[in-house]
Amino acid sequence: MTLDPVIHHRAKQAAKRRGTTFSGLVAHLLHQALESQPARSHGQPSFSSQWAGRGKLAGQSGARFEKLRAKRGL
Repeated sequence: MTLDPVIHHRAKQAAKRRGTTFSGLVAHLLHQALESQPARSHGQPSFSSQWAGRGKLAGQSGARFEKLRAKRGL
C-alpha cells in the first residue's frame, strides 16, 4: 500500500491516540468497511460457481498422474 506521507503520519498519530498500531488501525478500518458492504456486489456469481466442473486435466500420463488418479478417483 502506498500512502501520501502526510496521510501516513496523521494515521500513525491517530493510531497512537487509539492505543494501537498503524497496521491495527488499518485492519480495523478495513474490517468496518467490509462489514458494511454486501459480500458480493453487482449480483456476480461466486468464483467457484463460475468454474465448477470446467477444469481439465493436463499431462494425463506418468507415475505421478497415476498415483493422483488412484488417490482422487479420477
